[in-house]
Amino acid sequence: MNITNISILVPIYNVERFIEKCAVSLLEQDYCNIQYVFVNDCTPDNSMEVLQRVIERYPHRNIVVINHEKNKGLSAARNTAVKAADGEFVMHVDSDDYLSDNTAVSQLMQCQQQEQADVVIYDMQHVFVDKCVVETACVPKDKVAYVNKILSRQTPVCVCGGVYRKSLYTERNIWAIEGLNYGEDYVTKPRLIYYANKVAHLKKPFYCYVHTNELSYTRNFSSNVVRDQKWALQLLEDFFTARPDVLLYAKAMKQAYARCKAECLIAWGLGNGTKEDFDSICSIKANMWQPLPVKLRLVLILAAWHMRHILAIYSKMGLAIKSLLK
Repeated sequence: MNITNISILVPIYNVERFIEKCAVSLLEQDYCNIQYVFVNDCTPDNSMEVLQRVIERYPHRNIVVINHEKNKGLSAARNTAVKAADGEFVMHVDSDDYLSDNTAVSQLMQCQQQEQADVVIYDMQHVFVDKCVVETACVPKDKVAYVNKILSRQTPVCVCGGVYRKSLYTERNIWAIEGLNYGEDYVTKPRLIYYANKVAHLKKPFYCYVHTNELSYTRNFSSNVVRDQKWALQLLEDFFTARPDVLLYAKAMKQAYARCKAECLIAWGLGNGTKEDFDSICSIKANMWQPLPVKLRLVLILAAWHMRHILAIYSKMGLAIKSLLK
């Protein structure tokens, strides 16, 4: 029986405290036909030294380490890894995250074979300092419905937590947008799913998403967040507008603008953003509020009334209440 080969792709930057756990969880997988591609995006810390010590413990593994000549960002690191992959399938794992089970890849590839899927989505555990929270992805059997769930951000939008046929990237020319650091996965994933013939869902939370890395892109707010979110929305709108079945995705794109605006406003409030950032977020078009949760609609109402200070307090109150309920 032929065993389908898979490449696990890991970008590395500022993860000295996390890379050992990540790498061990991958190199201990019981699936035999794995290529590992680690991309060093000019990390300034000792991540590569830690990784090298781990690699030396697994001489039987097929491991490729690529060093960027200069820091290019997460999107470029993902693209470098995909281009270097020799697997029929690729799987992204961020270097501060890890897999919870050493049979994860075997089970995912078994699911792929049984379903003859181009994409296999699996679930996540969100790892905090004092608890883990399991998130089950919403993956409708209808592919259009799934793309719309991603566009409207009603299911995880990151490329991690999935196994993808490599040809979706190479034959369809779907690449992460270099220079887009906040929202690069959000632009990539729905385009990959759009071209997939079959998407399967394995309801097992193998992917452990670590929320204790203060240096992670997703934990920091700046004006770049707003710029990138606007850029991401425009890229997706341009992509789907050019498709012959554009009308199937029009409603979800309108929902995407509204949710993005509300979530950026909350991040602005939590991150003590500037008035200029607030004005920039308010310029995002958002005409479809109704499907949003009440808390997000309230954020949009406060922004429409230019009640910046109350919005900032509301954002912080929400975080405080969550902390009390832990």
